Formats: sequence, structure tokens, C-alpha cells
Amino acid sequence: MEKKGGPGPTKRFTEIEGRLKTGKYDAATRKANRTYLAGYLKSRGAAGTAAIEARKAAASNLVAKINTYKSPVDLSKVKAAPKAVTKKKKRSKTPPPPVRPSTPPPQESDLYKQVDVKGDGNCYYRALYRAAADHEDPKLLDKVFTILGADKKKMKDEATGHVALRKAIADIYRTRFLTKDGPYEVLADNYGTLQYRLYLNEATPSQAAIYKKILKYISAKDGKKQFYTDLAKVIGTDMEYASEIDYFVISDILDAGGVKVVSTQTSPKSGIFDGKPALFIKRLSYDHYNYWKIKKVVTKIPSAISVSSSDSNNSSNNEEDEDRRHELLEELEKRMDKHTRCVEKCKAYGKKVEATKVALKALGK
Repeated sequence: MEKKGGPGPTKRFTEIEGRLKTGKYDAATRKANRTYLAGYLKSRGAAGTAAIEARKAAASNLVAKINTYKSPVDLSKVKAAPKAVTKKKKRSKTPPPPVRPSTPPPQESDLYKQVDVKGDGNCYYRALYRAAADHEDPKLLDKVFTILGADKKKMKDEATGHVALRKAIADIYRTRFLTKDGPYEVLADNYGTLQYRLYLNEATPSQAAIYKKILKYISAKDGKKQFYTDLAKVIGTDMEYASEIDYFVISDILDAGGVKVVSTQTSPKSGIFDGKPALFIKRLSYDHYNYWKIKKVVTKIPSAISVSSSDSNNSSNNEEDEDRRHELLEELEKRMDKHTRCVEKCKAYGKKVEATKVALKALGK
């Protein structure tokens, strides 16, 4: 018996691509296509085969094209303006000065760079922390910690910051969803469906073990409370990967507080998404995340780094050598970071250093 249903994703993607090229692409169709692509990406979040990952990348690319779509002008309906009659000018014997090409505006790939984080099971929380800490808005990290209720005393660096974010999210599971709908209702409503199986496949073994017992939690007296107690314990565990449900829970909470979390395979255009400051995350595979960081543009090469005269000239003339400046900036950041660690280490061992100096002086060294 032939299976009935709509066209597959490959055919739908081809249709959407075709509409983008025709120029006859109304707002209603764009909205419908966006909804379809968002649903496809959400339902395929747990998939890890090469073919599905390729289709997910194609879907993300189509979403980006739809968001930036502009209907082309129909030249057939535009009347050509009459040519103005001008008198021929005598050719000057002096040749005109050469025109210096202007510096082109930065492209998407010039604005942000993909930055990796440690893949130790905490990568999603590390990426979340770094995306906020490195955002153009210097106050965004504080805002994220405020929205999630994380301990701001541990906000200073990534090592303690990602731990504080994880604990805050575990506390949210333990308390906030007892009086409102959340993952408990999502799993109960989808039990036995394809979506339920996707949640199981995408979750870590510890989380999946809890998801599989959803019917037992439902039948228990305080099942909902016990479900979130057990789940919060797992989520609060160091090196426990974030699941698909965790991603959507965190995104929804931050969105309600005025911060967007955007998973994108392509470089963002700005730090704002839907009118809100955004944390841009890149999911590389089934269980690893990176984030997008804006590149810092400098107008002068720091004197701390020695460069050739040709590099110096290229960097100062209308910022013509962007790539070289970015390399120099990153090198400077590494050196400054090394210097800072050295100073801190010296401070920590200050007394020993001074004692060594005194001892050497006494020996006449």
C-alpha cells in the first residue's frame, strides 16, 4: 500500500529555493516556509547522520536567505528614462588622477568568528557563558546571570561561571516547573510518539532513564515533584551534556527575560536578534557546541608587537589589511593574557620571591 503524505524535505527545500529566485514570494508564503523549516530543525535536533546534518545545514541556510529576502525590481515594468542630449566635451590633455579603490564594507564572515570551547560535557554551558561574556553589550553577562538566578560571585571567569549557570538551571527545574507546564508535560503529552523517541535518543543515558519512567511518575502521588528532583540532580552534575529539552528550557527562560539564544550554523550579522541582544551558539554535532564572537577591529597596531614597515603602512592606510590586524590583535591578547597570569603568580608567591632576593643579596649574588 502506497504511503500518503507531503513531499520530503529535499523536494520542499528545492521548492523554497525556487520561490526565492522567482521574485514572487509573498509574506504569507515566507511565514509558512519559516514555520516549516523551524519545525524540521527542531524535530531533527537529535539526528547525527551525515545526510541529516547536511539537510539541517541546508535548512538553516534557507532560513537565513528568507530572513534577508528582498523582492527584486521587475525591470520590465520600469520605463527607460530618455537619454539626455549632451554636448561633447573636448578631451583634456592632462590625464585624470588614478582612483583609489575604497575599502569594501565588512561581510558577514568578517564580523564574527567561531570560537571553540572545552568539550568536557559542559560545552553548552561554557558556550552560553562565553557568548554572554564576549558580547558587544558589556552588561549582558550580568543580565543572563540575573535572569537565570545564578550566583554572581562566580561570574568572574568561565571556570566558575559555567558551574554557576548549570546549578542555576538545575534549581529552576527543581522549583519553577512545579506550578507551571514544562518538560514533565512535554514528555507526558508526547509519550509513544516519534517526538518522544527523539527526546530519548538525544538525551544522555542518565536523562533518558528518567524520561523512560514518565508513566511511573504520572501515576505516583508526588510524581511531578519527584520527576524534577531526579532530573535536577542529573542536570546539576558536572560533565553532563545538555539535552534538546535543556536547550529549549533555557532559551524560553532567557527569551522571557529579554535575551535571545540563537543556534546558527552561519555567522550572525549583529548582536541583536528580533530586537533583543542575542547569544549566538553553533551546534557542531550531536553533543558539542561552539559560539560566535564578534571580531575586534583596531585602527592602530599596538607597539608591543613588532611588525614590518610594510605591515604597518598597510594597517594604517584606511584599514586595508583587515586579516593582518586581526592576527596581530589575537597575538596581543595572548601575550597580555600570559603577562596577567605571570603577574598574578608573582603576587601569590610574593613573600617567597622577596625572601629569595634577600637570600641572594646576602650571598653577594
